[in-house]
Amino acid sequence: MENNRRIYNPIQKDYVTFIKTSDDTKGEYTLVEVELADGGGVGLHYHKTYSEKFICSEGELQVRLDKSIVTLQPKESAIAHPNVNHFFRNRSGKTTKFMVELRPASRGFWTITSNRIWPGKRRESEEKRVSKR
Repeated sequence: MENNRRIYNPIQKDYVTFIKTSDDTKGEYTLVEVELADGGGVGLHYHKTYSEKFICSEGELQVRLDKSIVTLQPKESAIAHPNVNHFFRNRSGKTTKFMVELRPASRGFWTITSNRIWPGKRRESEEKRVSKR
């Protein structure tokens, strides 16, 4: 049976599996598991309405919070609070796995992520709108 909560993004080089969506938690949080290939990641951005907690489970994950970069090892975490510029990336030479918890839940995160058509590149205006959530 196909997992309709798992998507692949070749631009970011990641698989995202939605463990809990906004609907599942009645808006309390969204929880995803990410498998990120070496060289993958997301560029600098911020969210206005929710915090994003990164919890490393395998390998190592680099997370930039404002102006500092931390390298997370398994069981370590970092939080990007609303309006804080951040990114995550994998430069370890192997795949890394981590959880991301959004609080409060982001209904749009599921909708935007699950409706992407890959491969493909969104228009710049759409990219800016999405990165400011």
